[in-house]
Amino acid sequence: GVYPQGYLNSWNLGSEASSADEIYFFNQIMLKLDTYSFFDASKVYGIGNSNGSALINKLAIETSHFSAIAALASQLIVGTTPNPSTSPVSVYQMNGTADNIIPYNGGISFVGHNFLSAPESALSWATTFNCLTEPIAEMLGEDEIMIYTDCDSGKEVRSHSVENAGHNLNQPSTPNFYTPIWEFLKRF
Repeated sequence: GVYPQGYLNSWNLGSEASSADEIYFFNQIMLKLDTYSFFDASKVYGIGNSNGSALINKLAIETSHFSAIAALASQLIVGTTPNPSTSPVSVYQMNGTADNIIPYNGGISFVGHNFLSAPESALSWATTFNCLTEPIAEMLGEDEIMIYTDCDSGKEVRSHSVENAGHNLNQPSTPNFYTPIWEFLKRF
C-alpha cells in the first residue's frame, strides 16, 4: 500500500490551505510504482476518508489509474463530477445519513465545499458509465446499499448509506468494518 500525505495536512480541492498539484503528485507516485516488478497497474485501488475521499473522487475523475475506488464519508463536490472523458472505474461510496460535516442530502458544508447529495453522487457515477439507472437495493443490517450494474467495462457503482451514522460512519473497533469494501474492490 501507498499512503501519501497531503501538503499542509490536507488535499487541494479548492478551499483548503494547500495549493499543491494533486494530479501531478499522484501521477508521479504512479510512475515510481511502475518501476517495481511486483506492481500490477491493472489492479490499482484508491480509498479515502473525508477530505481523502473527495481527493479519491477527483483522482478517479481526472486520471485513468484506478480499477476501483472507495470514497468514505464524502460524496462528489459540485463542479467535480465524472464526465464523458472519465475512465470507467468501479465506485464504492459510503455515507452516514446523519453526517454533520458532509451533508448526506447535499449542500454547502462548513469545510467550504458544495456537495451533491449521496444518492445524486452515486447516480452521477452510474449515469456517466452507462450503468442501469434503476439500482438494486440490498440491506446490510439497517444500512441500505444501492447497486448500479451493467456499467461500461464491467464496472459497478455502490452507494452504501450507513443509517444514523455521523462523519465517522459509526466505525466499530473491528477490522470487519472494511470487509465489504475490500470484497468489492478486489473484484475489479
